[in-house]
Amino acid sequence: DPQQHPRHKTQCNCACPPCRTDRALGCESPHKCALAAQKIINKLTPKTNPNTPGHTDGLSLTHTRKEKNNETRTNGMKGIITFDPMVTCKTDLAECFRIFTDPDQLSDTP
Repeated sequence: DPQQHPRHKTQCNCACPPCRTDRALGCESPHKCALAAQKIINKLTPKTNPNTPGHTDGLSLTHTRKEKNNETRTNGMKGIITFDPMVTCKTDLAECFRIFTDPDQLSDTP
């Protein structure tokens, strides 16, 4: 967000690093674009708003169950791993997707 940069000016020729980057990527008016984007974000529900603190879904495994799952994975032990139904994203978009497959049917061939 260019508006949060200490050197940002509310002018079309602002030279702060975020505005320069946005201009280099083709944006003609980074300040106006940032304001428009903020208006859209402000209309989002708390669950989908990236500025809202994390949503607690109440579906997480207990600490003990997570430890048992990690121990089973780490030691290559045969055993049951309890599915973690938590739907809250932590760091990046890739953590939001789950794909269930038969491990015997996996292939590295594209």
